[in-house]
Amino acid sequence: MAAFYKANMPLLLRISLIIRGCGHVFVVPRSTTSRHRDPPPDQTQPRRATVHFETLKAKIHRATVTQSRLNYVGSITIDLDLTEAAGIRRHEKVDLVNVTNGARLSTYVIEGPGGSGVIGVNGPSARQAQVGDLVLIVSYASVTPQEADEFEPKVVFVDGKNKITGFGGDAAEVPPGSGLIRGDQVAGA
Repeated sequence: MAAFYKANMPLLLRISLIIRGCGHVFVVPRSTTSRHRDPPPDQTQPRRATVHFETLKAKIHRATVTQSRLNYVGSITIDLDLTEAAGIRRHEKVDLVNVTNGARLSTYVIEGPGGSGVIGVNGPSARQAQVGDLVLIVSYASVTPQEADEFEPKVVFVDGKNKITGFGGDAAEVPPGSGLIRGDQVAGA
């Protein structure tokens, strides 16, 4: 019996359902419309999974919260000009990192009117940010190690009114004239 299984393993891998009834075993092959693919024809090499990891895709750096409304529907409303500049899409998952109080939460994006400067923290997330708080809005992308070598995030710098003042592609970069220290500098070095 073991020899049968070994000899027919490629066939058995394509089987998705076994129906038992009346003392017989009926083998039903997977539908041709299945989303699953048959194993590669070369079974001599083990199949390796593609490794993906999350990397910084975009960051809106030190935006100012303009509204915080507990009873609103939605999570974070962001000025359309800022989402477009950062490459952040409507409904995309983002992390909101509150520089003022240290809170960090994951939420999703609702686009606000372009040119409004709105950064609105809505619903339960409003308990983590108040009007005037400085926040980082960060999104991530799933990439392979090979893609990561060439991937460059979009960093959008804004002023106190959430108007764009500059762009960067380095996660440790600081806005010119901000007085902030690069994230990759080691203290005392």
